[in-house]
Amino acid sequence: MKQNLFEILGIASIERIHSQMMCWLFSDSPLTPIEKSQLLQIINPKAKIYSTFQCLSEYKNIDIIIRADSDVYVIENKIKSSEHDNQLSKYLATIQSDSSSFFQNTNRYFAYLTLVQEKTKAVNESWVNITYQQIFSNLKNYKRKKPSSFDEFVLNEYIHTVERLVVCVEDFISNHSQYANVFEDGWKTKAQKLENLERCSDKQKYIAQNQLETILQRSFLGVIADSMVLDKDKPEIDETHGTALLQIMYSFHELTKLNKYNIGIQYQGDSIKLNIASKNYKNSTIKDISKRLTECVQIIARQNKYRINKGKTREYISISKQLDKEIWEMNLDEIIAVYQREYEHFKKLAKEIIRNGIFPK
Repeated sequence: MKQNLFEILGIASIERIHSQMMCWLFSDSPLTPIEKSQLLQIINPKAKIYSTFQCLSEYKNIDIIIRADSDVYVIENKIKSSEHDNQLSKYLATIQSDSSSFFQNTNRYFAYLTLVQEKTKAVNESWVNITYQQIFSNLKNYKRKKPSSFDEFVLNEYIHTVERLVVCVEDFISNHSQYANVFEDGWKTKAQKLENLERCSDKQKYIAQNQLETILQRSFLGVIADSMVLDKDKPEIDETHGTALLQIMYSFHELTKLNKYNIGIQYQGDSIKLNIASKNYKNSTIKDISKRLTECVQIIARQNKYRINKGKTREYISISKQLDKEIWEMNLDEIIAVYQREYEHFKKLAKEIIRNGIFPK
């Protein structure tokens, strides 16, 4: 390893650091074959104890590929971001069609390594989601009490680096009220985030330096969504301009029959929105919105003192309100209760819109 960990930390992004170090763990590190095999058992619990290991980095845009005897492990590493553009399905197809000698006569396993547990958009069940918490649960056992070589020193430093990452996430989830910057700064540039860190804690500084705000927001919304009672409605976590959002699509039998609109509630920052969009949104125009639907939404907005928003070019209309408190000013139970109450309230309004604006008698 030509550069030590500190030099890598100085020139590389956090994803690149961990991808490089993961490859190092399975190539030149002082880990024993048993320790390496135990790490791979996180992906494949039936993995045996391997004797030979090879590792590729950034192969055809895939972060980490490990060959252990006749088994190949394909790992996509995501820390600050989530899957996009059907990456996992594309990478799966790439590896399945690869005829190079590295992949010949091998069993192949696919893992999506993330900072927090994620429900990926990948349809294919070949991908297993593993987290850095799971990696650390093994790595911490491999720390050398008295490092006798430079490589053992680097191993200990990397274990400490993973620990810091994991502890930061766990502390945020447990004490989100101490992390206003996570909820406020996702949209900012790195330079803007680093401007006013004098009074911040070490963990807040670490988040800002590594731009972890958006992914932590996403993880927090995931905790909330998992705690809500959503009937058969489907939650999805996304983001716009660095701020995470929770979108819950309402499932209505009437709309299924009509196959015309998607109606859902969206939580983002201190805003809650009921949005109505054409299922053929990309090919729609603003002129497609019916006068009756627009009038119905306008009446509901006036009655509830909500803001009304129209699409600039597409068939879209929404009503929105702001929360009385910022999300970090509430404890978790309070947030869940507020989100649940608004979910049920806006669902009633959605049904009114269906009755009077989409299917008027």
